[in-house]
Amino acid sequence: MTTSLQHKGLTKLLGLSYEIQYKKGVENVATNALSRQFEEEAECKVISVVQPTWMQEVLSSYEEDIEVDKVLSQLLLDASAVPSVTLQQGLLRHKGQIWIGSSGNLRHQLVEAMHITTWGGHSGVHATHQRLKSLF
Repeated sequence: MTTSLQHKGLTKLLGLSYEIQYKKGVENVATNALSRQFEEEAECKVISVVQPTWMQEVLSSYEEDIEVDKVLSQLLLDASAVPSVTLQQGLLRHKGQIWIGSSGNLRHQLVEAMHITTWGGHSGVHATHQRLKSLF
């Protein structure tokens, strides 16, 4: 179970580019499961993966989108088949921005969020559209 504080921390980390660095024993004052030594015959019993709810919403937006189906089938055969489009963790990206499919109401939710929230700021149609294009 996760807390709202953990969700907030995760959303901040998603937008960052970071790397994990190894620290030797004395330098590593905070031990965790990765820094503990296990027996040679120990095996990994559990792997947990965090998938934010927004990722599932984006993937759902692909479900009945004919253009997404066409692009996905091309990319699955050849990763460079569609110029400037990549497939990463199931998400399509066009020139680095997340591709939002036409199924469902995610596009409407994004426009509404970009327009009425404090960081969206009621900027008008053109400014809101440009802000969305820079992200999606």
